[in-house]
Amino acid sequence: MLGNSRLVEKYHIEESIGNGSFSIVYRAVEKSCDRRVAIKALQRDAYEKGAYQYALGEISALGRIWEHPNIVSIHTVEPGDDKYLSFLVMEYVESSLREFMEKGKLPLSCALAFAYDICSGLAYAHHQDVIHRDIKPRNILVTSDMTAKVSDFGVALVRQASYEVGSTFAGTRRYMAPEQYDESYDHRVDIFAVGVLLWEMATGTFPYEAESQKEIRAKKRYDVTPPERLPQSVRDLLDISLRTNPFERYRSMDEMRDAIGEVLMTEYEQFVQRRITSGLPLNPNDATVYETRKKLRISPPAALSVEHIAQHNHRQALEAQKRDLAWKQAIESSESLMMHICRKNHDLAELAMGRLKETGVVPLQVAELLEMLMETSHPSTDLGHRLPSQLRPSPLDRTPMTAPVEIVRDEADGEQSALHLIEVGRQHEVANRWRKARGAYREGGKGYVGRALECQSHGDNAGAARFFTKAAEAFKMSHDTRKALAYYEQAAERWLERAKGQEESGSRDQAAEAYRAAARSYDQAGKPKLAQKHYNGAAALFYQGAHDAMKQGLHGTAESLGRVAVGLSAGASGWAVAREARQLLDQIQQGRR
Repeated sequence: MLGNSRLVEKYHIEESIGNGSFSIVYRAVEKSCDRRVAIKALQRDAYEKGAYQYALGEISALGRIWEHPNIVSIHTVEPGDDKYLSFLVMEYVESSLREFMEKGKLPLSCALAFAYDICSGLAYAHHQDVIHRDIKPRNILVTSDMTAKVSDFGVALVRQASYEVGSTFAGTRRYMAPEQYDESYDHRVDIFAVGVLLWEMATGTFPYEAESQKEIRAKKRYDVTPPERLPQSVRDLLDISLRTNPFERYRSMDEMRDAIGEVLMTEYEQFVQRRITSGLPLNPNDATVYETRKKLRISPPAALSVEHIAQHNHRQALEAQKRDLAWKQAIESSESLMMHICRKNHDLAELAMGRLKETGVVPLQVAELLEMLMETSHPSTDLGHRLPSQLRPSPLDRTPMTAPVEIVRDEADGEQSALHLIEVGRQHEVANRWRKARGAYREGGKGYVGRALECQSHGDNAGAARFFTKAAEAFKMSHDTRKALAYYEQAAERWLERAKGQEESGSRDQAAEAYRAAARSYDQAGKPKLAQKHYNGAAALFYQGAHDAMKQGLHGTAESLGRVAVGLSAGASGWAVAREARQLLDQIQQGRR
Protein backbone atom coordinates (compact mmCIF):
# COMPACT_ATOMS: atom_id res chain seq x y z
CA MET A 1 0.00 0.00 0.00
CA LEU A 2 1.17 3.55 -0.67
CA GLY A 3 2.90 5.18 2.27
CA ASN A 4 3.46 8.66 0.86
CA SER A 5 2.44 11.09 3.61
CA ARG A 6 1.26 13.80 1.19
CA LEU A 7 -1.03 11.33 -0.56
CA VAL A 8 -2.37 9.89 2.69
CA GLU A 9 -3.34 13.39 3.84
CA LYS A 10 -5.39 14.05 0.71
CA TYR A 11 -6.58 10.57 -0.28
CA HIS A 12 -7.94 7.50 1.41
CA ILE A 13 -6.13 4.63 -0.39
CA GLU A 14 -8.48 1.64 -0.64
CA GLU A 15 -6.66 -1.09 -2.59
CA SER A 16 -4.41 -1.96 -5.51
CA ILE A 17 -6.44 -2.60 -8.67
CA GLY A 18 -3.76 -3.12 -11.31
CA ASN A 19 -0.08 -3.74 -11.96
CA GLY A 20 1.92 -2.92 -15.06
CA SER A 21 5.55 -3.01 -16.13
CA PHE A 22 6.12 0.56 -15.00
CA SER A 23 3.38 1.36 -12.52
CA ILE A 24 0.86 0.26 -9.90
CA VAL A 25 -2.73 1.57 -9.91
CA TYR A 26 -4.68 2.11 -6.69
CA ARG A 27 -8.32 2.88 -6.05
CA ALA A 28 -8.74 5.79 -3.66
CA VAL A 29 -11.15 8.45 -2.41
CA GLU A 30 -10.25 12.14 -2.49
CA LYS A 31 -11.12 13.28 1.03
CA SER A 32 -11.88 16.95 0.25
CA CYS A 33 -14.75 16.19 -2.15
CA ASP A 34 -15.52 12.51 -1.48
CA ARG A 35 -14.62 11.67 -5.08
CA ARG A 36 -13.44 8.21 -6.09
CA VAL A 37 -10.22 8.32 -8.12
CA ALA A 38 -7.52 6.06 -9.50
CA ILE A 39 -3.94 6.81 -8.53
CA LYS A 40 -1.23 5.57 -10.88
CA ALA A 41 2.15 5.37 -9.16
CA LEU A 42 5.12 5.41 -11.59
CA GLN A 43 7.86 3.23 -10.09
CA ARG A 44 11.42 4.59 -10.23
CA ASP A 45 13.12 1.17 -10.31
CA ALA A 46 11.13 0.15 -13.41
CA TYR A 47 13.12 2.59 -15.56
CA GLU A 48 16.76 2.32 -16.50
CA LYS A 49 19.08 4.95 -15.13
CA GLY A 50 18.87 8.14 -17.16
CA ALA A 51 15.61 7.12 -18.83
CA TYR A 52 13.24 8.87 -16.43
CA GLN A 53 12.37 11.40 -19.12
CA TYR A 54 10.48 8.66 -20.95
CA ALA A 55 8.13 8.35 -17.98
CA LEU A 56 7.18 11.96 -18.53
CA GLY A 57 5.67 10.94 -21.88
CA GLU A 58 2.44 9.77 -20.28
CA ILE A 59 2.12 12.97 -18.25
CA SER A 60 2.78 15.04 -21.37
CA ALA A 61 0.27 13.00 -23.41
CA LEU A 62 -2.48 13.19 -20.80
CA GLY A 63 -1.83 16.90 -20.32
CA ARG A 64 -2.71 17.44 -23.98
CA ILE A 65 -5.78 15.23 -24.24
CA TRP A 66 -7.37 14.97 -20.79
CA GLU A 67 -10.63 16.72 -21.73
CA HIS A 68 -11.95 14.23 -24.30
CA PRO A 69 -14.93 12.09 -23.11
CA ASN A 70 -13.39 8.90 -24.57
CA ILE A 71 -10.04 9.30 -22.83
CA VAL A 72 -9.54 8.65 -19.13
CA SER A 73 -8.98 12.14 -17.71
CA ILE A 74 -6.21 13.16 -15.35
CA HIS A 75 -7.23 15.28 -12.35
CA THR A 76 -3.79 16.25 -11.12
CA VAL A 77 -0.18 15.07 -10.79
CA GLU A 78 1.22 14.71 -7.28
CA PRO A 79 5.01 14.88 -6.76
CA GLY A 80 6.86 11.62 -6.27
CA ASP A 81 9.25 10.37 -3.63
CA ASP A 82 12.24 8.05 -3.34
CA LYS A 83 10.23 5.06 -4.59
CA TYR A 84 7.93 6.66 -7.15
CA LEU A 85 8.61 9.23 -9.86
CA SER A 86 5.15 10.77 -9.55
CA PHE A 87 1.52 9.96 -8.85
CA LEU A 88 -1.10 10.47 -11.55
CA VAL A 89 -4.51 11.09 -9.99
CA MET A 90 -7.05 10.09 -12.61
CA GLU A 91 -10.71 9.47 -13.25
CA TYR A 92 -11.81 6.15 -11.80
CA VAL A 93 -13.57 3.83 -14.24
CA GLU A 94 -15.31 0.70 -13.03
CA SER A 95 -14.14 -2.03 -15.43
CA SER A 96 -11.98 -2.81 -18.46
CA LEU A 97 -12.81 -4.16 -21.89
CA ARG A 98 -10.80 -7.26 -21.05
CA GLU A 99 -13.42 -8.25 -18.47
CA PHE A 100 -16.16 -8.05 -21.12
CA MET A 101 -14.13 -10.04 -23.65
CA GLU A 102 -13.31 -12.82 -21.21
CA LYS A 103 -16.95 -13.91 -21.54
CA GLY A 104 -16.63 -14.41 -25.31
CA LYS A 105 -17.60 -12.31 -28.30
CA LEU A 106 -19.70 -9.20 -27.74
CA PRO A 107 -22.99 -8.36 -29.45
CA LEU A 108 -22.03 -6.80 -32.78
CA SER A 109 -23.66 -3.43 -32.06
CA CYS A 110 -21.83 -3.29 -28.71
CA ALA A 111 -18.49 -4.14 -30.36
CA LEU A 112 -19.01 -1.42 -32.97
CA ALA A 113 -20.05 1.13 -30.34
CA PHE A 114 -16.93 0.43 -28.27
CA ALA A 115 -14.78 0.67 -31.41
CA TYR A 116 -16.46 4.00 -32.26
CA ASP A 117 -15.59 5.35 -28.79
CA ILE A 118 -12.00 4.16 -29.03
CA CYS A 119 -11.57 5.74 -32.47
CA SER A 120 -13.07 9.00 -31.21
CA GLY A 121 -10.59 9.20 -28.34
CA LEU A 122 -7.61 8.23 -30.47
CA ALA A 123 -8.60 10.65 -33.25
CA TYR A 124 -8.44 13.47 -30.73
CA ALA A 125 -5.09 12.21 -29.43
CA HIS A 126 -3.67 12.03 -32.96
CA HIS A 127 -4.73 15.61 -33.63
CA GLN A 128 -2.68 16.55 -30.57
CA ASP A 129 0.35 14.66 -31.98
CA VAL A 130 -0.03 11.77 -29.52
CA ILE A 131 0.15 8.15 -30.77
CA HIS A 132 -0.91 5.58 -28.18
CA ARG A 133 1.04 2.54 -29.53
CA ASP A 134 -0.40 0.07 -27.00
CA ILE A 135 -4.12 -0.38 -27.69
CA LYS A 136 -5.38 -3.62 -26.11
CA PRO A 137 -8.40 -4.75 -24.03
CA ARG A 138 -6.68 -4.02 -20.74
CA ASN A 139 -6.06 -0.39 -21.77
CA ILE A 140 -9.69 0.28 -22.68
CA LEU A 141 -11.89 1.05 -19.69
CA VAL A 142 -15.69 0.85 -19.73
CA THR A 143 -17.91 3.06 -17.58
CA SER A 144 -21.19 2.03 -15.96
CA ASP A 145 -23.13 3.61 -18.86
CA MET A 146 -21.15 1.47 -21.37
CA THR A 147 -18.86 4.21 -22.67
CA ALA A 148 -15.37 3.08 -23.68
CA LYS A 149 -12.40 5.22 -22.66
CA VAL A 150 -8.78 4.91 -23.75
CA SER A 151 -6.31 4.72 -20.87
CA ASP A 152 -2.63 4.02 -20.12
CA PHE A 153 -0.59 6.32 -22.34
CA GLY A 154 2.54 5.00 -20.65
CA VAL A 155 4.30 4.19 -23.95
CA ALA A 156 2.64 6.91 -26.02
CA LEU A 157 4.72 8.63 -28.66
CA VAL A 158 4.46 12.40 -28.22
CA ARG A 159 5.60 14.18 -31.35
CA GLN A 160 7.47 17.49 -30.98
CA ALA A 161 8.79 16.23 -27.64
CA SER A 162 12.30 17.25 -26.62
CA TYR A 163 13.40 13.63 -26.36
CA GLU A 164 13.47 11.15 -29.22
CA VAL A 165 11.10 8.19 -28.99
CA GLY A 166 10.03 7.96 -32.62
CA SER A 167 11.98 4.80 -33.35
CA THR A 168 11.58 2.95 -30.07
CA PHE A 169 10.10 -0.54 -29.87
CA ALA A 170 6.93 -0.26 -27.81
CA GLY A 171 3.57 -1.93 -27.55
CA THR A 172 2.01 -5.36 -26.98
CA ARG A 173 3.10 -7.78 -29.71
CA ARG A 174 -0.34 -9.35 -30.10
CA TYR A 175 -1.83 -6.01 -31.25
CA MET A 176 1.21 -4.56 -33.04
CA ALA A 177 1.00 -3.53 -36.68
CA PRO A 178 3.56 -5.23 -38.99
CA GLU A 179 5.64 -2.05 -39.35
CA GLN A 180 5.73 -1.54 -35.58
CA TYR A 181 8.11 -4.49 -35.19
CA ASP A 182 10.58 -2.65 -37.43
CA GLU A 183 10.41 0.48 -35.28
CA SER A 184 9.43 2.73 -38.18
CA TYR A 185 5.78 3.77 -38.07
CA ASP A 186 3.19 6.52 -37.63
CA HIS A 187 -0.36 6.94 -36.29
CA ARG A 188 -1.63 4.05 -38.44
CA VAL A 189 -0.33 1.52 -35.90
CA ASP A 190 -3.24 2.57 -33.67
CA ILE A 191 -5.67 2.00 -36.57
CA PHE A 192 -4.32 -1.55 -36.99
CA ALA A 193 -4.61 -2.26 -33.25
CA VAL A 194 -8.22 -1.07 -33.15
CA GLY A 195 -8.93 -3.34 -36.14
CA VAL A 196 -7.54 -6.34 -34.23
CA LEU A 197 -9.57 -5.35 -31.18
CA LEU A 198 -12.77 -5.02 -33.23
CA TRP A 199 -12.15 -8.46 -34.79
CA GLU A 200 -11.80 -10.01 -31.33
CA MET A 201 -14.87 -8.24 -29.94
CA ALA A 202 -17.05 -9.18 -32.94
CA THR A 203 -15.92 -12.81 -33.35
CA GLY A 204 -14.38 -13.93 -30.06
CA THR A 205 -11.29 -15.06 -32.03
CA PHE A 206 -7.85 -13.62 -32.83
CA PRO A 207 -7.12 -12.94 -36.54
CA TYR A 208 -3.50 -14.19 -36.35
CA GLU A 209 -3.84 -17.29 -34.20
CA ALA A 210 -0.51 -19.16 -33.90
CA GLU A 211 1.66 -21.08 -31.46
CA SER A 212 4.29 -18.37 -30.92
CA GLN A 213 4.87 -14.64 -31.23
CA LYS A 214 7.28 -15.36 -34.10
CA GLU A 215 4.52 -17.13 -36.05
CA ILE A 216 2.04 -14.33 -35.29
CA ARG A 217 4.50 -11.80 -36.69
CA ALA A 218 4.97 -13.91 -39.81
CA LYS A 219 1.19 -14.09 -40.36
CA LYS A 220 0.94 -10.32 -40.16
CA ARG A 221 2.93 -10.05 -43.38
CA TYR A 222 -0.20 -11.06 -45.29
CA ASP A 223 -3.66 -9.51 -45.42
CA VAL A 224 -6.36 -11.46 -43.58
CA THR A 225 -9.88 -12.25 -44.80
CA PRO A 226 -12.63 -11.38 -42.29
CA PRO A 227 -15.13 -14.17 -41.48
CA GLU A 228 -18.04 -14.62 -43.90
CA ARG A 229 -20.51 -14.74 -41.03
CA LEU A 230 -20.04 -11.02 -40.36
CA PRO A 231 -22.08 -8.43 -42.29
CA GLN A 232 -20.30 -7.08 -45.37
CA SER A 233 -20.07 -3.59 -43.86
CA VAL A 234 -18.18 -4.93 -40.83
CA ARG A 235 -15.99 -7.12 -43.05
CA ASP A 236 -15.05 -4.00 -45.00
CA LEU A 237 -14.10 -2.21 -41.78
CA LEU A 238 -11.81 -5.06 -40.73
CA ASP A 239 -10.36 -5.52 -44.20
CA ILE A 240 -9.28 -1.88 -44.52
CA SER A 241 -8.03 -1.38 -40.95
CA LEU A 242 -5.91 -4.57 -41.00
CA ARG A 243 -4.11 -4.02 -44.31
CA THR A 244 -0.46 -5.04 -44.13
CA ASN A 245 0.53 -1.89 -46.04
CA PRO A 246 -0.22 1.06 -43.72
CA PHE A 247 -0.94 3.33 -46.69
CA GLU A 248 -3.85 1.07 -47.65
CA ARG A 249 -5.53 1.43 -44.25
CA TYR A 250 -7.82 4.26 -43.26
CA ARG A 251 -5.96 7.54 -43.65
CA SER A 252 -6.82 8.64 -40.16
CA MET A 253 -8.63 7.58 -37.05
CA ASP A 254 -11.34 10.13 -37.92
CA GLU A 255 -11.99 8.25 -41.14
CA MET A 256 -12.22 4.89 -39.38
CA ARG A 257 -14.54 6.36 -36.76
CA ASP A 258 -16.80 7.80 -39.47
CA ALA A 259 -16.86 4.44 -41.29
CA ILE A 260 -17.96 2.71 -38.07
CA GLY A 261 -20.50 5.49 -37.53
CA GLU A 262 -22.06 4.75 -40.93
CA VAL A 263 -22.54 1.10 -39.97
CA LEU A 264 -24.13 2.10 -36.65
CA MET A 265 -26.35 4.61 -38.46
CA THR A 266 -27.55 1.88 -40.83
CA GLU A 267 -28.49 -0.25 -37.84
CA TYR A 268 -30.42 2.68 -36.35
CA GLU A 269 -32.24 3.19 -39.66
CA GLN A 270 -33.31 -0.46 -39.56
CA PHE A 271 -34.48 -0.05 -35.93
CA VAL A 272 -36.52 3.02 -36.90
CA GLN A 273 -38.05 1.21 -39.87
CA ARG A 274 -39.10 -1.74 -37.68
CA ARG A 275 -40.54 0.68 -35.15
CA ILE A 276 -42.60 2.56 -37.71
CA THR A 277 -43.82 -0.63 -39.38
CA SER A 278 -44.98 -1.94 -35.99
CA GLY A 279 -46.82 1.30 -35.27
CA LEU A 280 -44.66 2.12 -32.24
CA PRO A 281 -43.78 5.74 -31.30
CA LEU A 282 -40.39 7.35 -31.99
CA ASN A 283 -40.54 9.77 -29.09
CA PRO A 284 -36.98 10.38 -27.77
CA ASN A 285 -38.40 10.17 -24.24
CA ASP A 286 -39.37 6.56 -24.92
CA ALA A 287 -36.92 4.36 -23.02
CA THR A 288 -36.29 1.98 -25.92
CA VAL A 289 -35.65 4.80 -28.41
CA TYR A 290 -33.39 6.65 -25.97
CA GLU A 291 -31.35 3.56 -25.13
CA THR A 292 -31.00 2.54 -28.79
CA ARG A 293 -29.75 5.98 -29.74
CA LYS A 294 -27.25 5.86 -26.92
CA LYS A 295 -26.16 2.30 -27.64
CA LEU A 296 -25.53 3.05 -31.32
CA ARG A 297 -23.87 6.43 -30.62
CA ILE A 298 -26.48 8.34 -32.65
CA SER A 299 -26.62 12.04 -31.81
CA PRO A 300 -30.09 13.61 -31.33
CA PRO A 301 -29.89 15.73 -34.54
CA ALA A 302 -28.80 12.72 -36.61
CA ALA A 303 -31.50 10.55 -35.03
CA LEU A 304 -34.21 13.13 -35.79
CA SER A 305 -33.05 13.35 -39.39
CA VAL A 306 -33.21 9.56 -39.80
CA GLU A 307 -36.63 9.38 -38.15
CA HIS A 308 -38.12 12.18 -40.26
CA ILE A 309 -36.86 10.62 -43.48
CA ALA A 310 -38.13 7.17 -42.46
CA GLN A 311 -41.55 8.55 -41.53
CA HIS A 312 -41.76 10.47 -44.82
CA ASN A 313 -40.82 7.34 -46.78
CA HIS A 314 -43.35 5.29 -44.84
CA ARG A 315 -46.11 7.79 -45.65
CA GLN A 316 -45.12 7.73 -49.29
CA ALA A 317 -45.14 3.93 -49.28
CA LEU A 318 -48.65 3.88 -47.80
CA GLU A 319 -49.83 6.38 -50.38
CA ALA A 320 -48.24 4.28 -53.13
CA GLN A 321 -50.08 1.22 -51.82
CA LYS A 322 -53.36 3.14 -51.93
CA ARG A 323 -52.64 4.28 -55.48
CA ASP A 324 -51.77 0.73 -56.51
CA LEU A 325 -55.00 -0.54 -55.03
CA ALA A 326 -56.94 2.23 -56.81
CA TRP A 327 -55.19 1.31 -60.04
CA LYS A 328 -56.19 -2.34 -59.74
CA GLN A 329 -59.77 -1.40 -58.93
CA ALA A 330 -59.81 1.00 -61.89
CA ILE A 331 -58.60 -1.74 -64.23
CA GLU A 332 -61.35 -4.07 -63.02
CA SER A 333 -64.01 -1.35 -63.32
CA SER A 334 -62.81 -0.31 -66.78
CA GLU A 335 -62.96 -3.89 -68.02
CA SER A 336 -66.50 -4.16 -66.69
CA LEU A 337 -67.42 -0.79 -68.21
CA MET A 338 -66.11 -1.74 -71.67
CA MET A 339 -67.91 -5.07 -71.57
CA HIS A 340 -71.26 -3.44 -70.70
CA ILE A 341 -70.80 -0.71 -73.32
CA CYS A 342 -70.21 -3.36 -75.98
CA ARG A 343 -73.31 -5.23 -74.80
CA LYS A 344 -75.30 -1.98 -74.69
CA ASN A 345 -76.24 -2.71 -71.10
CA HIS A 346 -76.66 0.92 -69.98
CA ASP A 347 -77.64 0.25 -66.35
CA LEU A 348 -74.68 -1.98 -65.56
CA ALA A 349 -72.39 0.40 -67.43
CA GLU A 350 -73.61 3.19 -65.14
CA LEU A 351 -72.68 1.10 -62.08
CA ALA A 352 -69.23 0.39 -63.53
CA MET A 353 -68.71 4.11 -64.13
CA GLY A 354 -69.65 4.78 -60.49
CA ARG A 355 -67.00 2.36 -59.27
CA LEU A 356 -64.50 3.92 -61.67
CA LYS A 357 -65.33 7.33 -60.23
CA GLU A 358 -64.57 6.10 -56.71
CA THR A 359 -61.08 5.03 -57.72
CA GLY A 360 -60.19 8.49 -59.03
CA VAL A 361 -58.16 6.92 -61.83
CA VAL A 362 -58.86 6.73 -65.57
CA PRO A 363 -56.59 4.22 -67.35
CA LEU A 364 -55.24 5.39 -70.68
CA GLN A 365 -57.00 2.59 -72.56
CA VAL A 366 -60.39 3.55 -71.09
CA ALA A 367 -59.86 7.22 -71.88
CA GLU A 368 -59.06 6.38 -75.50
CA LEU A 369 -62.07 4.07 -75.80
CA LEU A 370 -64.49 6.61 -74.34
CA GLU A 371 -63.09 9.32 -76.60
CA MET A 372 -63.54 7.04 -79.61
CA LEU A 373 -67.12 6.22 -78.58
CA MET A 374 -67.97 9.87 -78.14
CA GLU A 375 -66.56 10.72 -81.60
CA THR A 376 -68.62 8.04 -83.37
CA SER A 377 -72.29 7.39 -83.79
CA HIS A 378 -72.19 4.37 -81.49
CA PRO A 379 -75.51 3.89 -79.77
CA SER A 380 -73.85 4.07 -76.37
CA THR A 381 -72.15 7.37 -77.06
CA ASP A 382 -74.40 9.12 -74.56
CA LEU A 383 -72.65 7.21 -71.76
CA GLY A 384 -69.50 9.19 -72.45
CA HIS A 385 -71.43 12.47 -72.09
CA ARG A 386 -72.79 11.34 -68.75
CA LEU A 387 -69.24 10.73 -67.34
CA PRO A 388 -68.35 13.00 -64.40
CA SER A 389 -66.14 15.91 -65.53
CA GLN A 390 -63.09 14.69 -63.61
CA LEU A 391 -63.25 11.36 -65.48
CA ARG A 392 -63.62 12.77 -68.99
CA PRO A 393 -60.57 12.16 -71.20
CA SER A 394 -58.27 15.16 -71.50
CA PRO A 395 -56.10 15.71 -74.57
CA LEU A 396 -53.45 17.28 -72.31
CA ASP A 397 -53.17 14.47 -69.80
CA ARG A 398 -53.69 11.07 -71.31
CA THR A 399 -51.56 9.01 -68.88
CA PRO A 400 -52.77 8.16 -65.35
CA MET A 401 -50.53 9.26 -62.48
CA THR A 402 -50.42 5.77 -61.05
CA ALA A 403 -49.04 4.01 -64.12
CA PRO A 404 -46.13 1.73 -63.21
CA VAL A 405 -42.64 3.05 -64.00
CA GLU A 406 -40.53 0.93 -66.30
CA ILE A 407 -37.37 1.40 -68.36
CA VAL A 408 -38.50 2.39 -71.83
CA ARG A 409 -35.13 2.46 -73.61
CA ASP A 410 -31.94 0.48 -73.56
CA GLU A 411 -29.40 3.25 -73.12
CA ALA A 412 -29.41 6.23 -70.76
CA ASP A 413 -28.28 9.40 -72.47
CA GLY A 414 -28.45 12.20 -69.92
CA GLU A 415 -28.55 13.29 -66.33
CA GLN A 416 -32.33 13.07 -65.95
CA SER A 417 -32.37 9.58 -67.45
CA ALA A 418 -29.54 8.59 -65.12
CA LEU A 419 -31.42 9.89 -62.07
CA HIS A 420 -34.53 8.06 -63.22
CA LEU A 421 -32.64 4.80 -63.74
CA ILE A 422 -30.94 5.00 -60.33
CA GLU A 423 -34.37 5.44 -58.74
CA VAL A 424 -35.71 2.49 -60.75
CA GLY A 425 -32.75 0.44 -59.51
CA ARG A 426 -33.58 1.32 -55.92
CA GLN A 427 -37.21 0.26 -56.45
CA HIS A 428 -36.07 -3.08 -57.87
CA GLU A 429 -33.67 -3.52 -54.95
CA VAL A 430 -36.43 -2.89 -52.40
CA ALA A 431 -38.47 -5.56 -54.18
CA ASN A 432 -35.46 -7.95 -54.11
CA ARG A 433 -35.17 -7.89 -57.90
CA TRP A 434 -31.37 -7.77 -57.73
CA ARG A 435 -30.58 -8.50 -61.39
CA LYS A 436 -32.90 -5.77 -62.62
CA ALA A 437 -31.53 -3.39 -59.99
CA ARG A 438 -27.93 -3.92 -61.12
CA GLY A 439 -28.98 -3.46 -64.74
CA ALA A 440 -30.67 -0.15 -63.93
CA TYR A 441 -27.65 1.04 -61.94
CA ARG A 442 -25.34 0.19 -64.84
CA GLU A 443 -27.50 2.11 -67.31
CA GLY A 444 -27.62 5.04 -64.90
CA GLY A 445 -23.83 4.95 -64.65
CA LYS A 446 -23.60 5.14 -68.45
CA GLY A 447 -25.81 8.21 -68.41
CA TYR A 448 -23.54 9.95 -65.92
CA VAL A 449 -20.47 9.06 -67.97
CA GLY A 450 -22.11 10.69 -70.99
CA ARG A 451 -22.72 13.89 -69.02
CA ALA A 452 -19.16 13.81 -67.67
CA LEU A 453 -17.69 13.55 -71.16
CA GLU A 454 -19.92 16.38 -72.31
CA CYS A 455 -18.71 18.60 -69.45
CA GLN A 456 -15.11 17.61 -70.18
CA SER A 457 -15.45 18.60 -73.85
CA HIS A 458 -16.57 22.09 -72.74
CA GLY A 459 -13.66 22.47 -70.31
CA ASP A 460 -15.84 22.11 -67.20
CA ASN A 461 -13.50 19.94 -65.14
CA ALA A 462 -15.48 20.34 -61.90
CA GLY A 463 -18.70 19.24 -63.60
CA ALA A 464 -16.94 16.33 -65.28
CA ALA A 465 -15.45 15.25 -61.95
CA ARG A 466 -18.81 15.31 -60.22
CA PHE A 467 -20.49 13.26 -62.96
CA PHE A 468 -17.60 10.76 -63.07
CA THR A 469 -18.04 10.37 -59.29
CA LYS A 470 -21.78 9.77 -59.73
CA ALA A 471 -20.97 7.22 -62.45
CA ALA A 472 -18.51 5.45 -60.15
CA GLU A 473 -21.11 5.28 -57.37
CA ALA A 474 -23.69 3.87 -59.79
CA PHE A 475 -21.30 1.17 -61.03
CA LYS A 476 -20.35 0.42 -57.44
CA MET A 477 -24.04 -0.20 -56.66
CA SER A 478 -24.17 -2.51 -59.68
CA HIS A 479 -21.22 -4.48 -58.18
CA ASP A 480 -18.97 -3.54 -61.14
CA THR A 481 -15.95 -2.69 -59.00
CA ARG A 482 -13.52 -2.39 -61.90
CA LYS A 483 -15.50 0.36 -63.62
CA ALA A 484 -16.23 2.07 -60.30
CA LEU A 485 -12.53 2.37 -59.49
CA ALA A 486 -11.74 3.54 -63.02
CA TYR A 487 -14.31 6.36 -62.90
CA TYR A 488 -13.24 7.43 -59.41
CA GLU A 489 -9.74 7.81 -60.87
CA GLN A 490 -11.17 9.78 -63.82
CA ALA A 491 -12.87 12.08 -61.31
CA ALA A 492 -9.58 12.55 -59.44
CA GLU A 493 -7.78 13.52 -62.66
CA ARG A 494 -10.44 16.10 -63.53
CA TRP A 495 -10.21 17.58 -60.02
CA LEU A 496 -6.44 17.81 -60.40
CA GLU A 497 -6.79 19.69 -63.67
CA ARG A 498 -9.17 22.12 -61.99
CA ALA A 499 -6.81 22.52 -59.00
CA LYS A 500 -3.85 23.35 -61.22
CA GLY A 501 -5.91 25.83 -63.22
CA GLN A 502 -7.20 27.56 -60.09
CA GLU A 503 -3.69 27.68 -58.62
CA GLU A 504 -2.30 29.29 -61.78
CA SER A 505 -5.06 31.91 -61.73
CA GLY A 506 -4.34 32.74 -58.08
CA SER A 507 -7.55 31.23 -56.64
CA ARG A 508 -5.78 29.44 -53.83
CA ASP A 509 -8.84 28.54 -51.74
CA GLN A 510 -10.60 26.96 -54.70
CA ALA A 511 -7.40 25.15 -55.66
CA ALA A 512 -7.14 23.74 -52.14
CA GLU A 513 -10.72 22.48 -52.27
CA ALA A 514 -10.06 20.88 -55.67
CA TYR A 515 -6.89 19.16 -54.40
CA ARG A 516 -8.85 17.84 -51.42
CA ALA A 517 -11.58 16.54 -53.76
CA ALA A 518 -8.91 14.90 -55.95
CA ALA A 519 -7.36 13.21 -52.91
CA ARG A 520 -10.77 11.93 -51.79
CA SER A 521 -11.39 10.50 -55.26
CA TYR A 522 -7.98 8.81 -55.31
CA ASP A 523 -8.85 7.30 -51.92
CA GLN A 524 -12.05 5.89 -53.41
CA ALA A 525 -10.11 4.68 -56.45
CA GLY A 526 -7.78 2.62 -54.23
CA LYS A 527 -4.75 4.89 -54.80
CA PRO A 528 -3.66 5.70 -51.22
CA LYS A 529 -0.24 7.15 -52.05
CA LEU A 530 -1.69 9.61 -54.54
CA ALA A 531 -4.44 10.44 -52.06
CA GLN A 532 -1.88 11.16 -49.34
CA LYS A 533 0.14 13.37 -51.70
CA HIS A 534 -2.79 15.55 -52.64
CA TYR A 535 -4.26 15.73 -49.12
CA ASN A 536 -0.91 17.19 -48.09
CA GLY A 537 -1.00 19.55 -51.08
CA ALA A 538 -4.45 20.78 -50.05
CA ALA A 539 -3.30 21.14 -46.42
CA ALA A 540 -0.34 23.28 -47.48
CA LEU A 541 -2.63 25.64 -49.44
CA PHE A 542 -5.11 25.87 -46.57
CA TYR A 543 -2.21 26.70 -44.23
CA GLN A 544 -0.97 29.44 -46.58
CA GLY A 545 -4.48 30.88 -46.65
CA ALA A 546 -4.64 30.79 -42.85
CA HIS A 547 -1.24 32.49 -42.60
CA ASP A 548 -2.29 35.30 -44.97
CA ALA A 549 -5.60 35.76 -43.15
CA MET A 550 -3.69 36.04 -39.87
CA LYS A 551 -1.54 38.82 -41.32
CA GLN A 552 -4.68 40.67 -42.42
CA GLY A 553 -6.18 40.41 -38.94
CA LEU A 554 -8.91 38.01 -40.08
CA HIS A 555 -8.54 35.74 -37.07
CA GLY A 556 -11.81 33.86 -37.55
CA THR A 557 -10.93 32.95 -41.14
CA ALA A 558 -7.38 32.07 -40.14
CA GLU A 559 -8.60 29.75 -37.38
CA SER A 560 -11.08 28.02 -39.67
CA LEU A 561 -8.50 27.43 -42.43
CA GLY A 562 -5.86 26.41 -39.90
CA ARG A 563 -8.09 23.72 -38.39
CA VAL A 564 -8.77 22.30 -41.85
CA ALA A 565 -5.00 22.25 -42.53
CA VAL A 566 -4.32 20.42 -39.24
CA GLY A 567 -6.98 17.79 -39.92
CA LEU A 568 -5.85 17.07 -43.48
CA SER A 569 -2.12 17.03 -42.82
CA ALA A 570 -2.31 14.96 -39.64
CA GLY A 571 -4.53 12.43 -41.41
CA ALA A 572 -2.00 12.16 -44.26
CA SER A 573 1.10 12.10 -42.02
CA GLY A 574 2.06 15.63 -43.03
CA TRP A 575 3.35 16.36 -39.56
CA ALA A 576 5.41 19.43 -40.57
CA VAL A 577 2.39 21.30 -41.95
CA ALA A 578 0.27 20.12 -39.01
CA ARG A 579 2.86 21.46 -36.56
CA GLU A 580 3.04 24.87 -38.27
CA ALA A 581 -0.73 25.14 -38.53
CA ARG A 582 -1.15 24.21 -34.87
CA GLN A 583 1.41 26.86 -33.88
CA LEU A 584 -0.63 29.38 -35.86
CA LEU A 585 -3.78 28.34 -34.01
CA ASP A 586 -1.93 28.78 -30.69
CA GLN A 587 -0.97 32.33 -31.74
CA ILE A 588 -4.61 33.10 -32.51
CA GLN A 589 -5.71 31.81 -29.10
CA GLN A 590 -3.01 33.81 -27.31
CA GLY A 591 -4.03 36.92 -29.24
CA ARG A 592 -7.63 36.52 -28.05
CA ARG A 593 -6.53 36.31 -24.44
